[in-house]
Amino acid sequence: MKVVFIGAGSGFGAKTVVDLLSFPELRDCELVLVDVNREHLDPVLRYSEKVAKYFGGATKISGVLDWRGGALEGADYVITAFSQGGPGYVGVPFHYEICVPQEYGIYQNVGDTVGIGGVLRTMRTGSELLEIGREMEKVSPGSWLLNYVNPMSMLTRILTKSCPGIHVVGLCHNIQYGIRDIARWIGVSHKELRYEAAGINHMDWFLRLEYLNGDNAYPDLLRAADDRKIWEERPVQFELLKSLGYWTTESSNHCAEYLPYFMNDAKKREELLIPVRRPA
Repeated sequence: MKVVFIGAGSGFGAKTVVDLLSFPELRDCELVLVDVNREHLDPVLRYSEKVAKYFGGATKISGVLDWRGGALEGADYVITAFSQGGPGYVGVPFHYEICVPQEYGIYQNVGDTVGIGGVLRTMRTGSELLEIGREMEKVSPGSWLLNYVNPMSMLTRILTKSCPGIHVVGLCHNIQYGIRDIARWIGVSHKELRYEAAGINHMDWFLRLEYLNGDNAYPDLLRAADDRKIWEERPVQFELLKSLGYWTTESSNHCAEYLPYFMNDAKKREELLIPVRRPA
């Protein structure tokens, strides 16, 4: 099996390699790590080699600076987790996507999912993903593209409609991170909980949350919100929980952007500890 990771120098790279090689069935794969930044790629490459050695598999690992030039040939899976045009959440162009709308009273803190930030990020990223998808159709037809790049939903839709010769799946980590937060607040291991979650990217809801014996865990989560320190970790989500009865998965800074009740109200931003990004 051949797996290509484009954006391996990102925060997802090293973690994903550990996830992959934790499965015995994948330890004899060929793993190609791709990143345009050598300083980001090399540490992940060295770490990945140590991980492969630890698991004792016959993993073949290599690193390249560009997916063009043959890296995608014969790939079974391609994982994308990169930022196009500059760093994802600092500097240019992110700075302008946040600060220019602020001048017109439109507040964003993350800007990677919806609104002005989401649209502009889609426009500057879509063409690169389309090139990747179309190259996969040529050199690895029928392969799978696992997309972590935001705005995940918009970009995955573009790929699905434009690249029928490959399989495309959009992924995010918010549910598995969310259940671990809940477990920590109510004082148990996440392995002691079972749940059903559904929704859209960056706004999934835990429709069922219970202990392994079937008892509802939501009352304990509501009680946990009485602790000010816990409430301050996710004030927007806890207020939504109190109003709607369900927990949604993203951080307060993310969640506040998706609803009309928080970001554009200075009093609400202060009450719910929502920071406003300032020009840097």
